Amino acid sequence: MTEVQETVPEMVRRLALARKRAEEIRAALEPKKEALLRTYEDENHDLLEESRNLLTLDSDLQAAIKSATLAAYEADRTNKKPYPACGVRVSEKPVYEASTALKWATEHKLCLTLDTKSFGSLCESPATRPDFVTMSELRTPTIATDLSIYAGGNEND
Repeated sequence: MTEVQETVPEMVRRLALARKRAEEIRAALEPKKEALLRTYEDENHDLLEESRNLLTLDSDLQAAIKSATLAAYEADRTNKKPYPACGVRVSEKPVYEASTALKWATEHKLCLTLDTKSFGSLCESPATRPDFVTMSELRTPTIATDLSIYAGGNEND
């Protein structure tokens, strides 16, 4: 017995019907979803508002802490951990004109286009750093992820 295979036009029709039905289902579910969301938001209004306020406070406090941490480090560059749970990560990054670096790299048969990642790695060592490159210090303030030991209310922590 031979199997009759579906023709492409038949498959296209089935696909169209499946898509149409899927859209009907989405359309039927959307009002229910919106109603449930409204109910959720109404029932949890106070908690949702508090959560939004805490996210804003978190962002504001992080910015203030990072600013104060950098300022303290700038005042005493030997102290990379000026406050509990706060520190300054100091690293260097190469500073150069891309066109000059590309010219140098081409002359040294390193590339046809500048691979900035490889060139940056090359610049890390003074022995391999081209003369036209200077190093710029990057200072990145950090805050510990786990601050639970500081949530106890003891201001001396």
